[in-house]
Amino acid sequence: MLKKISNVSRTLIINTFEGFYYKDSNNINDVSKIISKSYNTRRLLTITKNIAKSIKVLVLNESTHSFNPFGDSASLLVEADLKDYNNGVLHLQESHISFHTYIEDVLENFLIIRLELHICSCAEENVFLSLPEIFSNQIDLSKKKDLLSPHFIIIDYLKRGSAFTSDSSSAPDETHSLTNKISERVFSNSYSCLRESKHSNSQQYLLKMNEDLIKNCLQNSDKSIQDSSVSKFTKFLKQGYIDPHTTD
Repeated sequence: MLKKISNVSRTLIINTFEGFYYKDSNNINDVSKIISKSYNTRRLLTITKNIAKSIKVLVLNESTHSFNPFGDSASLLVEADLKDYNNGVLHLQESHISFHTYIEDVLENFLIIRLELHICSCAEENVFLSLPEIFSNQIDLSKKKDLLSPHFIIIDYLKRGSAFTSDSSSAPDETHSLTNKISERVFSNSYSCLRESKHSNSQQYLLKMNEDLIKNCLQNSDKSIQDSSVSKFTKFLKQGYIDPHTTD
């Protein structure tokens, strides 16, 4: 008798937004160097390779490309460990980890960098286990190492395919979700969840760094920044990224 096989793939699409302050146009080059260092290919590849380990997939191939003056793209082709079902047909294009960085917006005195990260896996591991390999709960830059502390995060989860089981429930997939344990480890005391939406095949989470921590992060990078500039930036985040995603 043939064993029941799952062809389910699960994808996390993570978009992060981080603002970098500059005093005037003469200061933009210095800020650009900081951005390039913060979001360099080596750092992001380290994150993506650690993601692969966390969800127990094997990296088969990687490709990268850097754009001028700023922006990086990379793709890792991965193979899931499906135990008894492991064979050559697992070399699938839809199983991958990729990232793209670019300047999302230019606000007066701020460059806002967007990181778009896709994690697509056929493995059984909870794809949300990748989050501790991406985000730091430590705001002190000296403790962050290769992890990120963006000011705003949008996390989308998608499930595709059929599990071919007797369970036809349309309830959300609780085995793949942002559990309290993961959330507390990654976001506790640093971020507030502004929206949480769960459906049978999709989830979405909107998270914003707490405003006092945004202020501390910005002032750590440039102590001359005024409170009014911080307020302008947080207002821009709310109007640009939060309000359009809210529903009644």
